[in-house]
Amino acid sequence: MRARKAVGAVVGVVLAAAIPLAASLAGNAATEAARWPGVLDVLRRHPWVSLAVMLVLTGALLAFDRRREAASARPAAPPSVVPPPPSWLVDREETERAVEAVLAGNGGTVGLTTGLQGAGGFGKTTLAKAVCADERVRRRFSTVVFVTLGGDLRGGPRIAAKAAEVIRLVTGEEALFHEDPALAGAQLGRALDGLRGPLLLVLDDVWSEAQLAPFLVGGPNCVRLVTTRIPTVLPDTASRVLVDRMTDDQARAVLTSDLDLTDGQVAALLSVTGGWPLLLRLVNRLLAAETATGLTTADACAQTLALLRTAGPAGADIGTGTHLLDLDDPAEREKAVRATVEASVRLLSESASERERLLELGVFAEDEVIPIGLVCALWRESAGYEPVRSRALCRRLRDVALVGLTDSGGLVLHDVIRDYLRAELGAGRLTAAHGRLVAGVRPAPAPTPWWELAEGYLHDHLVRHLVEAGLTDEAEALVGDLRWVELRLRQRDASAPFNDARLVPTGPGMRRASELSAVGHLLAPEDGWAGRAAVLYSRLGGQRHWAEQAAAGAGRLPPPVLVNHAAPPDLPGASVVRVLRTEGPVMATGLAPDGTTVTTVDGRYVRQWDVESGRVLWEREFVERFSVREDHPQIGSNYALSADGRWFVHVHEGRALVWEVATGNERVAACPFDFLIAVAVSPDGEGVAFCSEDELAVCRTTDRDAPGPPEEPRSAELPQGRLHFLAVASGGHVTVARVRNLLLVHDWREGDREPTLLLAEEAQLADVAGDFLVRGSRGAVHLQDLLSGEESSLTCDPASHQLVVSPDGAVVHECLDSAGGEWRQVRPHAEPAPLHDGEGQTVHVVVNGHGRMARSVQRGVMVSDPVAELGERAPGPSWRVHAVPLADGASLVVWAPWECARWVPPAPALEQAPRFGVAVPRAVEELPSSWQRPPAQVSLVHPGATDSVPLVRNAVVPGRISWTDDGTLIALQHSGIVMVREVAQGGVVFSAEADSLPGDGRLLTLAPDGSWVTSAWRDTMARPDEPPLGGTVLRVWFRDGRFLTLGDPVDAPLDARAHCATAHPDAHRLLVGWSHTVALHDLTSGTASATYRLSDPADISVSPDGTWCCVVTGHGLVEVLALPGLIPLARLRTPSRFTACSLTPAPDGFLVHADSDRGIHTYLFRPGPPGPHRPAS
Repeated sequence: MRARKAVGAVVGVVLAAAIPLAASLAGNAATEAARWPGVLDVLRRHPWVSLAVMLVLTGALLAFDRRREAASARPAAPPSVVPPPPSWLVDREETERAVEAVLAGNGGTVGLTTGLQGAGGFGKTTLAKAVCADERVRRRFSTVVFVTLGGDLRGGPRIAAKAAEVIRLVTGEEALFHEDPALAGAQLGRALDGLRGPLLLVLDDVWSEAQLAPFLVGGPNCVRLVTTRIPTVLPDTASRVLVDRMTDDQARAVLTSDLDLTDGQVAALLSVTGGWPLLLRLVNRLLAAETATGLTTADACAQTLALLRTAGPAGADIGTGTHLLDLDDPAEREKAVRATVEASVRLLSESASERERLLELGVFAEDEVIPIGLVCALWRESAGYEPVRSRALCRRLRDVALVGLTDSGGLVLHDVIRDYLRAELGAGRLTAAHGRLVAGVRPAPAPTPWWELAEGYLHDHLVRHLVEAGLTDEAEALVGDLRWVELRLRQRDASAPFNDARLVPTGPGMRRASELSAVGHLLAPEDGWAGRAAVLYSRLGGQRHWAEQAAAGAGRLPPPVLVNHAAPPDLPGASVVRVLRTEGPVMATGLAPDGTTVTTVDGRYVRQWDVESGRVLWEREFVERFSVREDHPQIGSNYALSADGRWFVHVHEGRALVWEVATGNERVAACPFDFLIAVAVSPDGEGVAFCSEDELAVCRTTDRDAPGPPEEPRSAELPQGRLHFLAVASGGHVTVARVRNLLLVHDWREGDREPTLLLAEEAQLADVAGDFLVRGSRGAVHLQDLLSGEESSLTCDPASHQLVVSPDGAVVHECLDSAGGEWRQVRPHAEPAPLHDGEGQTVHVVVNGHGRMARSVQRGVMVSDPVAELGERAPGPSWRVHAVPLADGASLVVWAPWECARWVPPAPALEQAPRFGVAVPRAVEELPSSWQRPPAQVSLVHPGATDSVPLVRNAVVPGRISWTDDGTLIALQHSGIVMVREVAQGGVVFSAEADSLPGDGRLLTLAPDGSWVTSAWRDTMARPDEPPLGGTVLRVWFRDGRFLTLGDPVDAPLDARAHCATAHPDAHRLLVGWSHTVALHDLTSGTASATYRLSDPADISVSPDGTWCCVVTGHGLVEVLALPGLIPLARLRTPSRFTACSLTPAPDGFLVHADSDRGIHTYLFRPGPPGPHRPAS
């Protein structure tokens, strides 16, 4: 604020000087003064230059002020979160080096990382705390965040949860991604980018690169300080500080803290501790405890030395001068810890009971603050200790440095001590200790309501304790209880219940994990608990195990709410193994031959995922580019992925860079084209193929550092047309290109000669993986080895619309022509074949030789294993026609793919009674023959007529039908015309021009009273009486000949695109779905009276009373809004892509029917009582 006042003062001074100067110009001309006094004469002689300088200075100061103001608007730095260093801390050279490295970090893409590497107990964590407490560091960094990871932090979801914790510490906001560490890391990076002021992020006890990776993203003002005992986890650019044994002076300071020892005693003790900080501190506390019992210092030293020499790593030789403690030997370190701990334990009590209590602490999780209450419960169950006795024992353990106690009432174990305790217990006693802990905290006999416990530690670790206690059946029941799932979602995030289920080593436990995995990516934090619960109940309600619990949970949700009226059609089937949530849309997918890893291209990243754990194993950023030409309809891309996910190629600056996924090994090839449509890489990484608008080229790859120029590409002509795919076999020997429906196979093995055209034929279906090509047409399938030319024949369903082959040619799958789009294995005979449950329209599909499949779905990749097909299915009715009862008993007959404005889904004949003004599906087999004469896409049937009245016979682009509330008028849009016709005679009432491209149909809507009709309109030229518009807008044609053009009321005109529209019962209002907005337009004024931000709306439907509207989107969201304010009331997320919706009254609310690529969803909207945002219905 003071800076801004200063800037304002300077600006005022400059303007105060500039204004008189300007006035003086006129005065100077009117007077005869030859000079002005002093320096002011410069202003007289150069008035215009001086004025310009002052104005430029003023502008610069104002710009500087605006930048400061913008910077001040960025998120404020969070408060520092750092545990203090211990009181016995001694100065070490490593501390100074670490401080210097931290202060030298000037940020950057991922900041400078300082690593403290060494074995456990060498004081890395203590040194990190000392760095944070250094006065220079505190002055430099306004914020310090200290996070402990630890060896137990394994698996992507747990790492992502830790990243989410840092996001909360840094921003105070919830993380968006809770299962994928890469996505959580990306969000953390964006949060660090937005902070003002430098931040020091301390990452303590890192054990793997996977743990560290999410915390290295972004943050130009963030410096990372990493402690690890594994040097290889540190980035190559890290400034490393080796934390080794203490010097003699440092060790002496720790050993003699609060003690008075002679030089001889110190020398003897140093020989058995080896300069190891952990051991030094243990011995110091041991001596302090012994002297506190009345022993002299000399006697205490003698006993301790005798004990350590006897039980230590080298027996009596230790400390004799012939054998010093070798800290590089893990076995010697372990023996030294055992000896020291045993010596400390003997001080506690002469009985073995207290030693056993100490060992029992090994059951607790690593790097956790253990509530003292849980320790009391464990010891009460195992030894009958009262809480007072347990707490006293904890304090004595602290006094001998075996445990730490926090101010908040928690107990902390060093991981070295914990490992020792667990090793001493052994497997059998460890299982028993887990059982005693479970028994000690159990609030009631089994079945225990564990979800009623308030203890956070138990929430996170109860399932592991149950499993390790041998209570597998109870753990299995717990992870399958929706009350526990709800608790974990509220307490942690979407990954928590899934991680719990994965710990249960039973078949049902694995199925619960799979079911929860398929839900987690749909639980968005921004929806709040009510929204996430509604999604949870909706998705689990269709699963047999969860159905009853989910129905009860949905019944408890307060209105307004959306709940299932029928099981969703897009539930994952038994074949689903896991859904991997990606940051952006999946643009390419690869599946390893053994099915354990999946490689994806999403956003700007290539990532390899571990299927079992869901964590990212390898990640690399690339430069994504798309090629566009005005004279060419296809958009080109510069990258490709092999089907097995091993090789990735992308073209950058005229070169193809080929990466071996997971290793990062690089090869290169020359790209001959400036305008690139597609690129492909061979399964061995030895060849790359390129395609432009009319040419194909192949080039062999070379090592990136190989001497000499790269090999020149070879090329061949291609016919012009849309390229569907490009592939290249091993070594770059054979290429396959599909241009339009023409399949072209070229052999390039003839040296410098032109390639040989092996195949040029029409193919309806085709796919290439590895060195195998599968092509199909009218039910005949041919599988060809591209290198040997061998070919075999198979038979598929003639209606199948996609084929996929494994890279080894062992498996071919076909996508069946069904609502869900199941994938079935193609076999030589007609016996039942394994299949994968349908997941709707999937763009990227790969399969391996064992039949495991990976395919892109909404917000991720689904991995599935085939299940047995249940034999031949009985044919069902064909719902390809809708009948709409209208005025005077007439019926409107509409054949697919034409769409109707108001509709209900198919139902059994007994339940499908005709409803006036609503399109009801009819089975073709039940349709009267008179309704089908003459053939037409849309026709009217009047009572008693022998033939129908055709309205549309053969429209090239199918459209949509709308009608008035009284059923007397209908509107149709096709062939560039929108027309309103009367039902009685079929005559045209009025018509107008309209665009009729695919997707424009949902912009047709008819006023309830027939006074206007809307249609799509594309007009980039501004008329004199209209604002300039671009993209797809909406034209309202009035019956009296007027028209009104509506544009997006929020986004820029050039970005405007109307997606859907529907009439409000009030004929003066119109609802329109724009690219990122839903708007309620007033047709009287031409303005929007209300807007709601929503991306990609696919369709809108309004309730008959005009109080509610339903919106569905192309990314799987269905939402109900209150009118007229467009207030959001309820929403559900699904993995489907919605295309249409309908909202109809029901006895207890409104039925929402939403059509999608997976089938029709039916939900019940319960509005509840009227409220501030809920009109009376």
